[in-house]
Amino acid sequence: MAVDVGRSLRSVSEKIRGAAARRPAALPDISPRLVAVGKTKPPALLIEAYRHGQRHFGENYVQELVEKASDSQVLSTCPDIKWHFIGHLQKNNVNKLMVAPNLFMIETIDSIKLADKVDLSWQKKKTSQKLKVMVQVNTSEEDSKYRVTVSDQACNLPGERERCVCVCPFFLRLPTGSQRFVSVCL
Repeated sequence: MAVDVGRSLRSVSEKIRGAAARRPAALPDISPRLVAVGKTKPPALLIEAYRHGQRHFGENYVQELVEKASDSQVLSTCPDIKWHFIGHLQKNNVNKLMVAPNLFMIETIDSIKLADKVDLSWQKKKTSQKLKVMVQVNTSEEDSKYRVTVSDQACNLPGERERCVCVCPFFLRLPTGSQRFVSVCL
């Protein structure tokens, strides 16, 4: 292959480890997880990344994730692969996404209705595996088409999902009077 996947993964992983080593001692010692995003890349390339130790892969289109996750070569070569859905998920595509083998996390839950639909669809699978989700919470209360408001009580969602929350960006007023756009994930 033209791309040296192993070298690229090692380089990114070293940068991640270096950044983690520089974090303040007061922060929890949690290892960051690299999710390799395969946007339009062929299954052969992700299999190569898997052979070099990468286990978490993300896609932002339901059809592309389902096709790659269901690929016979991927299934036979990558038994421990974990799929992350990272794109905007529409309610009419939830059932399509749930058939993906090794679906590990949905990182873009942006409404209570979507969370409920995901929960119901996941329960139909009758699996002991818990689906991890990230809920996009609009902490700034700015008008937004896609985000759960703080008043929606996103952390009290029912079902078998692991509790993960992704807090959406907001403006932080600094003592100097300037503003800074920040994003926080819990």
